[in-house]
Amino acid sequence: RSGVAARASTGIEIEVTGRSSHASEPHNGLSPIPVLANVAQKIDQLSTGISEPEATSPALITLVHMTIGKPGDFGVLPAIGTLGATLRADNTRTLNKLVASLVDLVHEEARRPEANDDNGYHIQYKLVEPFDATVNSDFGFSVVKKAVSSLSTNQYRVYQEDGGASHVSLDLTIAPKPFPWSEDFGAFTAA
Repeated sequence: RSGVAARASTGIEIEVTGRSSHASEPHNGLSPIPVLANVAQKIDQLSTGISEPEATSPALITLVHMTIGKPGDFGVLPAIGTLGATLRADNTRTLNKLVASLVDLVHEEARRPEANDDNGYHIQYKLVEPFDATVNSDFGFSVVKKAVSSLSTNQYRVYQEDGGASHVSLDLTIAPKPFPWSEDFGAFTAA
C-alpha cells in the first residue's frame, strides 16, 4: 500500500496530584478522583474532529488503566491518581494534536468548580513508546508491486526440511487502509 501503512501511536501516563487528607475529613483534601473520572467519561469524544480530512480511520484514544489510592487504605483520601491511555492516528501531526487535546482536557477538568480548588492540582504526563506512522513512498510501493506482479505469473517450488516440496505462487494483495497497530519501522520511513 502506498502512503500510510501502519498508524502512529503513543502511550501516555498522566498523573494528577492533589492533597491527601483523613477519610473522615475529605473537605480538607483535594482528591484526583473527580478529575480523572470526568476525563475517563469524556475520553471517547475527544478524538472527534481531530482526524485530518484525508485520514482513512478516525483518531482513537483507548483508556487502558486508571489507578487512584491503594486497596485497604480506608482511612485516607488519596492524593495521587494516574490514567494511562493509548492514542492512535494516521500521522504524527494528528497524534500530537490528540496528545495536546487530552492534556488540555485534564487541565480543564482540574479547574472545574467541583474540583474544590482552583489551582491546587499538580499535573504531569509522559509519553510511553511513541511510534511514528509507517509511510510507504509511492516509488517504493511501485517497485514492490512490480516485483510481486512479475513473480505472480510463475509457480515456485518451495523445499521443505523433510525433503518434500510444494508449489506456490505469489499474489499481490493491497491493504485497503492502514493497519491499526503501530510499528517502530515508522522511524525509518520518516527519515
